[in-house]
Amino acid sequence: MSFESIPCTKELQRTESRNANTESPRHQFFGHIFLRTAWIFQALVAGPIAIVLGFSAFFRLLDVHGPFYPFLMHFWNAIIASCIVFIVLIQRKIPDRYDLKATTLHFEEAKSALATALWLWLTLDAGLSVETRFNRRAPRLGAAFMSSVLLLILFYPTAFYARRDLRRSTVLECDVRDPEVAEHTPLLHV
Repeated sequence: MSFESIPCTKELQRTESRNANTESPRHQFFGHIFLRTAWIFQALVAGPIAIVLGFSAFFRLLDVHGPFYPFLMHFWNAIIASCIVFIVLIQRKIPDRYDLKATTLHFEEAKSALATALWLWLTLDAGLSVETRFNRRAPRLGAAFMSSVLLLILFYPTAFYARRDLRRSTVLECDVRDPEVAEHTPLLHV
């Protein structure tokens, strides 16, 4: 169910009225700063991962006699990390308005899904792969643990905040809706 289709009902207004009454321009400003700062940290984490794994995949591609799985793992993880950086770069250009808060929520959910896929891949790789002389388990367990921490600190909170911000904006819009203004009303009505 999308938030754009939520009707303005008295029940929705009552359940969110406490949160809507505390909404202030200062709170909106700090929420906007929180998201922008989190996006920078997300890009700072995913960017080097994409670059290092991209170069590693390239060098593994040149190694003709090596195994195929390390190339595949580095290539797809570099693609996932690059997608996260790309989404952050797109989000930096989106203005902070109500009509685009749903778009921000969709981007945050996409980044969280990509980060979860990366975490799942690293966790399964650490738990299921065979330990060899060149493929030690300890660094992979460390990478899986760090990805868990970063997922809980950087990606899930921004998705949660974007959902809450959209819900608050929907409630505020319901409270200030003018009954005289409709779709057929001219843009510059008096």
